[in-house]
Order: sequence, then C-alpha cells, then structure tokens
Amino acid sequence: MHSGAELRNLATKSGAMLKLSGAAAAALPTIDLLNHSLKGCQFVEIEGILNATTNYLLDAMVLRGVGFDVALREAQEGGFAEADPRNDTEGWDTACKLLLIANFGLGANLKMDDVKVAGLQSVTAEQIDEWRDQQLVPKLLGRLNFVNNTLAAQVGIVPVPLSDPFANVRGKDKAIRITTDVMGTTIAMSSGKEPVATAAAALKDLEHILEARHAKPRSAAQL
Repeated sequence: MHSGAELRNLATKSGAMLKLSGAAAAALPTIDLLNHSLKGCQFVEIEGILNATTNYLLDAMVLRGVGFDVALREAQEGGFAEADPRNDTEGWDTACKLLLIANFGLGANLKMDDVKVAGLQSVTAEQIDEWRDQQLVPKLLGRLNFVNNTLAAQVGIVPVPLSDPFANVRGKDKAIRITTDVMGTTIAMSSGKEPVATAAAALKDLEHILEARHAKPRSAAQL
C-alpha cells in the first residue's frame, strides 16, 4: 500500500512485475480475479470479508453469544489475532487490503484518507441482540464501488441476511464478491490456514513471475 504509485511506475519503467497476493487477503484470490479471470470487464462493485480476526470475533459474539473480550482471547490463543488487535478490530487491516485491491487490481490511486473506516469498537450488546432477532449476520466488509464515475472505498459492519452467501462465511474464513457489467457476480471464498496460506500465495506469485519470464520472447540480440 505504501508508495504504491511510485512502485508501479518503477515497475513499468524497468519492466519488472509486482505481485502481492499474500498481502491482499492471503489465499483468497482477489487481485488475481481482477487481473485474469475477469479481465476486460467493467467493475461495478467489489466487497469482501478480508480479515479473519474480525470475522471470527463477530461470529463468536452473535452466533455463540460470547463477549468481545472472551472471543478476542480465543482468537489470540488460537494464534491468529495479534497481541494488540486494534489494527484488525478498528478496520485498518481491511482498509489496507482494500487499497491494494483498488490500486493494484483496478489501477486506482487511492490513499488511506480516501477510505471511510469503521470497525468493531462501535458494536453494542443491543445491536447484537437486534441482529440476532432479525436473523442478520454482521460482517466487517471492505467495499469498492463507483459513484458518479468516481471510485469510493469504505470499511464497516454490514448486517447481511441469511440468504446472502457472506452469511455462511464463518470463523476465520474470508470471501470476496465482484460484480461486473458482462460477467455478472463472482464470489470466491477461502479457508486457508495461516501462516501457510500467505506463504503459499507468495509462492504462487513467484511462480507466475517465473512463468512470465520464461514465456517472454527473446530479443534479436539474445538469439
């Protein structure tokens, strides 16, 4: 995310390839879908559950009736929540991943100041009871959509109905939903275990770079 525009410009000038799947939701295919599977489409909206810790916490609080502190302790003992969880629980980790998706997947130039960010700190027991009564499942979503031809980015809690596929993304799992003009809506979900999933994503990126280098036609001087 930091110095993204400068890095992209350097890569363009030098002919280098930038790959960062491991930083954009690990094993969940986010940028890959935009750059490969859905290439050529116009993107209408992108929304994703991009942080495992917050998804686990919300699930525990709503589905099991566990308090925030207890749920957080479970996540920390499970090894996937940080000792200081504020980067996750306040929405900043999701915002960082959203910027990577926007800037490296859509070619945007968004900065953190362009993202409206809200996290779990505003959730109350009354809201949890209300969501449970209404059969809604709250998810911390990162969202990108076009408003008057301008890309808008925001992070916040969205209660989704049980009929929404996101409602079934449980625990530490992640998901992304991409809506396009001609290919409709594509949904991907991932339950890759950390830290192996992130390492595997980095290895995948390296393999793509090596394949591209081997496939690159040689110049006349190299023949």
